[in-house]
Amino acid sequence: GALPPAAAVVVLGLVTVLWGAQHSTIRATLGGTDALEAATLNAVRFGLAALCFAPWLPIAAPTGVRAALAWRGGLELGAWLFLGFALQAVGLLFTTAQRSGLLLYLNVKLVPFFALAFFGRAVP
Repeated sequence: GALPPAAAVVVLGLVTVLWGAQHSTIRATLGGTDALEAATLNAVRFGLAALCFAPWLPIAAPTGVRAALAWRGGLELGAWLFLGFALQAVGLLFTTAQRSGLLLYLNVKLVPFFALAFFGRAVP
């Protein structure tokens, strides 16, 4: 069933705190190290995420063109996500966590305007 409204607000607040704390946590973890250690941190981060989601992988891999396209798309999206997090971690070596958070979340707010200006698409 659905959460009661008060519990939903608490969960939403906790998710917001965890999501917002990522910049300062990564910055503190890197602590002025070089980009190689930023890449290692990212590899560990994605490795742990893969282990957490491994129980939901199908026991027998589906076959066929559709399954191959799904795996290919998933791998491509994963590669882009990994690249984004890796560049963010490297960027945190050169700026503050506050500035990194501002740039990232400001970018999210501006994407609909860029989509409209450059591609003529309104984002709902």
